[in-house]
Amino acid sequence: MLIYSIMRTFSRLYLRPVEIEWDGLEHVPQEGGAILAANHPSALDQLMIMAKLERPYCCVQRSENFKNPVANWWLRQTRARPAGKDIDNTESFRAIERWIREGSLFLTGPEGDVSLNNNVGPFSKGFVSLARKLNVPVIPVAIWGTEKSLIDPRRPRGLAGFRVQPCHVRIAFLEPVHIPAYKEADAACAEEIRQTIIRKRDGWSAGFREECSESGSGRRDRQGHASQL
Repeated sequence: MLIYSIMRTFSRLYLRPVEIEWDGLEHVPQEGGAILAANHPSALDQLMIMAKLERPYCCVQRSENFKNPVANWWLRQTRARPAGKDIDNTESFRAIERWIREGSLFLTGPEGDVSLNNNVGPFSKGFVSLARKLNVPVIPVAIWGTEKSLIDPRRPRGLAGFRVQPCHVRIAFLEPVHIPAYKEADAACAEEIRQTIIRKRDGWSAGFREECSESGSGRRDRQGHASQL
């Protein structure tokens, strides 16, 4: 896992302009397989989680990221595998399943892509089915604010596109969810996990609006006092 360690060190340096507030790290198991299911506001979400977690994770990424031979080799060394509608995903998901069985974390974005306009898109139920099959917990991961870390958080291009913007980000690992044994509940479980993430993000958003309101009121009070002087 030398390449993974190099990538984690790079991520910590690369993301220094971002102020990240972490919560719930105790919910990430110290050993054994588990699935981290996160919403996906930015192309940098995986790097931010990599920079913090001491345990390495495996993941899938857009197949386009693997077209360059050097990138293909490098990503595979970090236990990333390609997935997409344009390729056969069988081998990728066999590798992911094998690693989870061996005790690895699997980080997934059930929306399937970066979501725009600060929304949390629909979750596919595949990660729930996998958790049920392998009898491992799902840890919902709520991510807020990472869309501000890049000029184009969905499809950054070139050096300028990947220049990290200073911003405040919040990432929380929520309480583990244990999936029922019957597959008929998979879709409902996926939606409940999505709603859990949305509720956490909504709480952060409400707190942020309150802070902005109080800050604005403070400025108006100071300006009013100055005008009286």
